[in-house]
Amino acid sequence: MDRASIPDISPAMLMPIRKTALKYQIFPGNNMNLVKRVFTEGNKQRALIWIETQNLTQSHFHFRWAPTSKQINFDRLSHNFVQTVNHFEGHTELTRKHDLFKNIKHYMEHKQMEYSIFKFMPL
Repeated sequence: MDRASIPDISPAMLMPIRKTALKYQIFPGNNMNLVKRVFTEGNKQRALIWIETQNLTQSHFHFRWAPTSKQINFDRLSHNFVQTVNHFEGHTELTRKHDLFKNIKHYMEHKQMEYSIFKFMPL
């Protein structure tokens, strides 16, 4: 198939069969500019589907990016439609070095492993 036989696709053709756009929120902080570029650059279809909400206190969103989980109220996430956030509730057991160390050490003791924990987790 040669290039001339491929039809041009207009932005209207890329518009989804949705009546409303998907809403995203990006809180200021770590990697915010990179995440914003994912939504706004490179993919025309994505840019047409997603719109940024400027009001960060608004609870009606489909995706929220926050540098810390303190900015996410997990109890208020909707069960009526999909809301995605970039943190897991109770994630500190895995994301804080001290807690991760404690959990791996506990696991190794429970499994009666003879190895040093420092073989698995450097300080």
